[in-house]
Amino acid sequence: MSTRIPSTLSGILEQTVWKSAIIFESSGNIVGWNEHVRNNHGQEFLAKSELREELAHNALHLFESFDSASFHGIKYLKTKYEAHQWDTDLCWGREGDAFEGEGIAVMKIYGDFFILITYVYPVVSTLALEKLNALVKELRTSKLL
Repeated sequence: MSTRIPSTLSGILEQTVWKSAIIFESSGNIVGWNEHVRNNHGQEFLAKSELREELAHNALHLFESFDSASFHGIKYLKTKYEAHQWDTDLCWGREGDAFEGEGIAVMKIYGDFFILITYVYPVVSTLALEKLNALVKELRTSKLL
């Protein structure tokens, strides 16, 4: 596993509306995570090969095409989320309905770095993705990774 992200970036991940946030490399190596992930899953969880395989799967398949993203779905915590929206560097979807389910998005930061977020009601996709876009823009210009 890569070293923990700089404290500046860690602080940025905490100042969000997301439930979970994980920054990872295309190989599945986890670079950083927010407090929710750490508190609810622990260090052992972050080192598990299953999670790293899911993250690598997302990096490999989600940005090939909409058909590929839709076929493979977004995988996280042994759940396959339906990928229903796609762009060249952003894919998002949901598992369940808007009130009881969980939204998910994966965005390419640059190079081999990606970020996965999850969010639950009352946060809606519009707000979650707006915050995600702002963070990724900041990461691209600041070169914290």
